Amino acid sequence: MEKLKLNLGSGIVYRPEYVNIDKFDNSLADIVCDVSDLPFDAGSVDSIDALQLIEHFDYIHCVYVLSEWFRLLKPEGVLIIETPDLYNSFKKLKKENAEKQKITLQWLYGIDSCGMQHKVVLPFELLRMLLENIGFEDVLEEKQRTHKYERGLRIVCRKPLSCRSSEMFALFRKYLRMELAVDDSDVLISIENYYIKEIHGIFFGDYWDEKEESLNRIIAKAAVCNPKIALAFCRMLFESGEIDEEEYGGKTEMISYLLDNEFHRKLFTLWSRYKKTVLKTDSDYERFIENIESQVVGMLKARDYGTLEYILSLTAAEIDVFNLHVVQLASRKMFNCGVKEFCRKNCDDSRSLFLESLKLNPENVLCYWNLARLGIVLGYKDENVLEEYDNALLTVRDKKIKMMIEKERELFCMGKMHEILKVAVSEDALNV
Repeated sequence: MEKLKLNLGSGIVYRPEYVNIDKFDNSLADIVCDVSDLPFDAGSVDSIDALQLIEHFDYIHCVYVLSEWFRLLKPEGVLIIETPDLYNSFKKLKKENAEKQKITLQWLYGIDSCGMQHKVVLPFELLRMLLENIGFEDVLEEKQRTHKYERGLRIVCRKPLSCRSSEMFALFRKYLRMELAVDDSDVLISIENYYIKEIHGIFFGDYWDEKEESLNRIIAKAAVCNPKIALAFCRMLFESGEIDEEEYGGKTEMISYLLDNEFHRKLFTLWSRYKKTVLKTDSDYERFIENIESQVVGMLKARDYGTLEYILSLTAAEIDVFNLHVVQLASRKMFNCGVKEFCRKNCDDSRSLFLESLKLNPENVLCYWNLARLGIVLGYKDENVLEEYDNALLTVRDKKIKMMIEKERELFCMGKMHEILKVAVSEDALNV
């Protein structure tokens, strides 16, 4: 039988005996399509050549692209990658004249033409770690064979003969992108960093010994971030024959209920109301998540939504996923909106925004400092102003900023309010 060999990102080069595939150039390509969504069955491809291609994706998209190629390869199928050599290119760059430097910089960063922009150049060790985490083995560096006028890496690796769990997880990532219907790198990074790593740990750890309990834990963790992630995981299990149609239907019915009621978006509102301890936000968040996950597991076991009734009654926030990164980002944005309103002399609006920011992250020293100054401007009682200064001193980490706040507090206590600046303290204060 003739081997199925793919030449991905073929561009203007046609290679006989390969299926040449490119997203942008249809003059030579046998198939025009996105290389992250190839029209082949799982386990049907003998080899994949990706020459000068992966640098066109950022790191997080490389995870999903390489996972998809892994899924399509046959057991013992080979993946060959060529990409710029980051370290040796920079060594070469330091020794070159200006004209040659321009060429090397284009080699590393690409050019602003259709399909020619580069997003990331991965060093060998990082690329090997990524490939091994996905499931590839025998990851070896060989001498480059193309574009020899510049420094390049050639990596050859193989899909193992037995790798069912890795194949299933690659399928999960495929369905995850399909369910989310979003390619935003920031969203994918926060999902991978906060949830996929944990799900991966469970799936490659206790899952096969305690399937029902592990599945419920995974669904709970995924649903907290976005129920669509849980739907993707269950779909992967069903398509892989690990759960039957009845169990699949039961799980997805409950997950869909959470999705329809915007569960993850309402958790954002719940967190803003959750009682937090200053300087213990991380541990507070861990307890918060553990409690929510426990409630979701209880719902799955009892097939009863009652325990989540209060959460589902809350107002939904405008977020794609829920995690600590999203919370901190929203808190920071509210803080900066508060600074803007302070600068516009809208003191009441500014104060409200700083207070809302602190509901999400009660450890922002600049929020308290601004609230102290606003208290002076708005004529608040001395004890209220001093409380804000004290909160600022409790949360401050930088010695210089601490000295500035202490001096300002001392001026306030001495009644020298005229010497205190009545302006907003922005994030620039952290860069002094």
